[in-house]
Amino acid sequence: MKKSGIQQNYSVDIHNTVCIVFIMLLCVQNLFASMKNQLEYVKTGIGVYDNRYNNCVIGPMMPFGSINPSPQTPKDIKFRWGGHDGYDPGMPVSGFGQLHVSGTGWGSYGHFLISPQNGISTAVGSHNSAETNQFAKPYYFKTSLIRYGITTEITPRYYSAMYRFSFPASDSAYIVFDASQTLGLDIASQIGGTIYENSATIDAQQRLIRGKIKVRSGWPEGAYTVYFVAKFNKPFIDWGVWKDDVIFFRKSFVNREDTQHQHIGTYCRFKFEKSDAILMKAAISFVSFDNAERLMTQEIPHWDFNDIMAQGQSDWNRKLKAIQIECTSEETKSMFYTSMYRVFTMARNRTEDKPYRKSKIPYWDDNYAFWDTWRTAYPMLLFIDRKAMRDNVAALLERFERNGFVRDGFIAGRDKMEEQGGNNVDNILTEVVLKGLEDIDYEEVYQLLKHNADNERNGLPDKFWKSDTLSMKNNKSYKKLGWIPECVMSTSTTIEYAYNDFCVAQVARKLGKSEDYSKYIKRSRGWQYLWNKTLSDKGFTGFIDARKADGSFAGIHPVKSAGSWKTPFYEGDAWTYSFAASHDFEKLIELMGGKEKYAERLDFAFRNKLIDITNEPAFLIARSFSDAGRPDLTSFWTHFILNNYFNKLSYPGNEDTGAMASWYMFSVIGIFPKAGTDMYYLNAPKVSKTIMDMGNSKKLSILATNTSENAVYIQSCRINGKIWTKPFFNHADIANGAVIEMKLSESPTNWCK
Repeated sequence: MKKSGIQQNYSVDIHNTVCIVFIMLLCVQNLFASMKNQLEYVKTGIGVYDNRYNNCVIGPMMPFGSINPSPQTPKDIKFRWGGHDGYDPGMPVSGFGQLHVSGTGWGSYGHFLISPQNGISTAVGSHNSAETNQFAKPYYFKTSLIRYGITTEITPRYYSAMYRFSFPASDSAYIVFDASQTLGLDIASQIGGTIYENSATIDAQQRLIRGKIKVRSGWPEGAYTVYFVAKFNKPFIDWGVWKDDVIFFRKSFVNREDTQHQHIGTYCRFKFEKSDAILMKAAISFVSFDNAERLMTQEIPHWDFNDIMAQGQSDWNRKLKAIQIECTSEETKSMFYTSMYRVFTMARNRTEDKPYRKSKIPYWDDNYAFWDTWRTAYPMLLFIDRKAMRDNVAALLERFERNGFVRDGFIAGRDKMEEQGGNNVDNILTEVVLKGLEDIDYEEVYQLLKHNADNERNGLPDKFWKSDTLSMKNNKSYKKLGWIPECVMSTSTTIEYAYNDFCVAQVARKLGKSEDYSKYIKRSRGWQYLWNKTLSDKGFTGFIDARKADGSFAGIHPVKSAGSWKTPFYEGDAWTYSFAASHDFEKLIELMGGKEKYAERLDFAFRNKLIDITNEPAFLIARSFSDAGRPDLTSFWTHFILNNYFNKLSYPGNEDTGAMASWYMFSVIGIFPKAGTDMYYLNAPKVSKTIMDMGNSKKLSILATNTSENAVYIQSCRINGKIWTKPFFNHADIANGAVIEMKLSESPTNWCK
């Protein structure tokens, strides 16, 4: 029926009013969304609730903090082991360990398990409980154990943490402490390990427990010792120690016997007439019980749980404010700031727990390891936390002075002598010099670089050689031949050594050491000796290969890959490593037939999944399209990886202590470092605005217009108002602060072609 004019006008008014209200609600919603600070977007479950072995830790920790308390689950009977972060969602919780490494492909630690219980069960596996109501933030963790009706809350400082256990009314409320818990023996049992010393003490008068473990397990080189102390706010009504399932009532000390599978610990009992909470503060030290107790008292002098939580929240807010992004996707913001959180979790600043206490130089531990982190994690830190970078450099130089070397991995105060590839600390230190990090003695840095160039890079240990192919000793083969004869990791290490030499050469040139520059830059071209111009696959000819000791090529099929420590290619194959000589892209492009054929081959490799983009050797490869005159393909494949390999739950493979997280961050904001140099590539950003605090009172702003989900190409670019016609820029272009403006397009453009 036709409406009257009054009715029509009334309907229009109602319609307009509804629209206005709806728009206002949207504005309010957007306002509140914009008011959310960066910390609110962090979801520590990303990289935990996944099936791609990200191995991220869900428990809270402070930026670069030493302690990292987190729930732990037993090993999965079906698979015979658990995750290398110590926790598998869906598995029952066995307790809360105090020390973990996050994102690694090979785990460590998992020590000092705390298990709140109603009744007491001490044997391994006897006190597991399903959980519910989990809530996780960088500064706070909470979960409820269904079996016991107990809620556990944790909030950390840097070396210590406070627990709050909320019990129902009970006369048998127990806290059971397992001093023997070890990731490699109890959870990820494929790691294995040996415990050399283990003890636990309980002091009822002081309401204090202590634990000590000396163990060799996981990535650290040799045995290490960790000390644990914990203090409670309520008196015990019973206490004692235990061995496996045998309890020793009111005994104060227990020592582990010489048996591989025995567990020992302490227990204490409380009584509540009604629901109540127990507070516990705890600390760890790699030095002594006294230092652990000193740090605990220093950081948590009271029993105010909420105050400690507020301190942690404030500290994380300050860290995460270094980058502000704007975009319409809440998922992108969550993934971005969670990734930023991961970058701030390792290595660990243990300056207050330094084994040589008289030295005031910063002490950083758990570098896990440079092979993973030099490409993206340290370049990101150099952008957003220059103080942390200065401290890391100082710590490295002191390690070199004390030990005479700096290895790829440094965990639990131990250099890991067996390296995954080259001397990749060189690449990190080179970038520090080239990008002008303040308050660093560059000549002192160069002494470490020169030592590695002249005294390391000798080849690989004899144990990697196959006796049936050995015709010459692998002693200094890289320097004698320019390449390493076929053995485990020989090809990948040759390429990495060449990149290390390239890096040192850049510093030598900057410091005016022309003779050194000539020597190292010449040696950096040695990777070319391994280019087999007759090796073919899938219609393409010419691949990186291995060479036997007699100089003949091994002819390894370009798709053959066997993971870690097994073939001449470490965690990759010839398809990936044939694009990995990133310091010499010009020569690489020439060997593949020129820019057009290089781009064609690389595009084919991506489309046919021949490049393992989930691992570090391929981190830079997509950017090399720009070296071949195809920045459109750089942007296209960068967005393809972002959209198809990252999601709201996980990263593609091991997160690797900030490596994968920082790859994501750089790619999202539209710039990407060529690590070990002062150069950055440009790609179409995924966000409309980025403001980075560069830590030296300078800011970098990256602004994008025409942004949309499909706008993956750069149409035009300006840097500081200047029309930019190159797909990359140097650090000097932004060192004093800069504005990068990009106009994006949904279709390929001719920008920089």
